[in-house]
Amino acid sequence: MIHIWIWYPFVSSGTIWYRYHKLSSLTVLATLRLSNFIANDFSGALSTSPDLIVDDVVKHPFPSFSPPSELWQMETCDMLGITLFGVNSYSNKGAPLDKAEPDSFTEVRANGDCLFSSISHVTTGRQDNNGTIRTLVCDFLMEHKNEKKFITLLDGESAEDYVKRMEKPSSDPRKWGSDKELTILALLLDTDIYTFMPEMPVPQWFRYPALNPDMKLATYEAIYLQNKDFHYSVVTGVQASDE
Repeated sequence: MIHIWIWYPFVSSGTIWYRYHKLSSLTVLATLRLSNFIANDFSGALSTSPDLIVDDVVKHPFPSFSPPSELWQMETCDMLGITLFGVNSYSNKGAPLDKAEPDSFTEVRANGDCLFSSISHVTTGRQDNNGTIRTLVCDFLMEHKNEKKFITLLDGESAEDYVKRMEKPSSDPRKWGSDKELTILALLLDTDIYTFMPEMPVPQWFRYPALNPDMKLATYEAIYLQNKDFHYSVVTGVQASDE
């Protein structure tokens, strides 16, 4: 199989690698060197080895807006041992994601914990469990710290140092949620997480994959966020783009 790698140095907020392969099904694997990722000590040059690319960003076989259901919230809260406070509502479910952009949001506090607060809201209906979500990310990483994917993800940082750095929120950008935490959260929740980046030269969705890549259409649900100005919010509705 031949892989084609293209380097885009002109992205206003950083730089990006794209890898294209399987010509019948375009798959984009990307590692973002955005400011919030660089702040998390990602400073080395990217390797040509695909083993170092941990964010699977794809045009998914089910590219429709399929946010979590009440049942997903109930089961996820039960799995995590946290309380379900309210059921979230979403609009325009089923819209083709490759032709849609976010048009409604749940705004999240800008306090250095916006990613974890966003996941708390998606899961429990409130942002108040942000600290618990952050702790669960650290615990999950420690549990899997010897696995190759997580060793690669840490990029030379020990799991213990990561937890020490990330266990509490802070105004320090090195403690903000980034691509690393999105990758871990998708695995922890076994749910795809799509993040819309409106400030890219071509605004687009990026996908962080769940543990199970072969989910059936009937049960497929995903989390949708927007990252604008390095701040996360919850996407609650989409509309067709102008293109």
